[in-house]
Amino acid sequence: MAQVPPNFAPPPSYPSAQPSRTQRAVGKMKRFLARLLTVVVFGAIVYYAGWFQGRGGFRSETSDVETLRGELQVERNRGRLMHLRSILFQVVMDIHNENFGVARERLQSAAKQLKEFQASDAPQTQAIHQLGERLGAIVLGAGADPALQQERILNIASELDAHLPAESEEDQPL
Repeated sequence: MAQVPPNFAPPPSYPSAQPSRTQRAVGKMKRFLARLLTVVVFGAIVYYAGWFQGRGGFRSETSDVETLRGELQVERNRGRLMHLRSILFQVVMDIHNENFGVARERLQSAAKQLKEFQASDAPQTQAIHQLGERLGAIVLGAGADPALQQERILNIASELDAHLPAESEEDQPL
């Protein structure tokens, strides 16, 4: 037999066609970590995009709510004044029908509500309170001229109309 020289290295071994179990496990782990990293990065991007968009949207919704509250207050005031106006017309009808007791109760109720009314601005509130005081000063009775009493109440009703808030565009007739 031939002797092998002492510095002789065997030929390199070629990798087998099948990776070892360790190599397969490492490959699976790398693919899993790559997918996990991709999902985490995508989730973070979506989360922060939604967060920034939500912060901006919340501010605009807050201002919308405040706007709607102001509009609601104006419409409530309009409704109250319209109701008081209808009470005044009922008082006029009660005077016409000579129901002075009912007319007096309604008149006092309307005067009290006008004195307690709170409008959106101070000058209007003060003017409405003065209407309430003038209305409360009217004395109803069988001895006074009914036409004069009705005229005074209708004058106050027309002044009350001047303090009604304007109708919004959606509420106006076609």
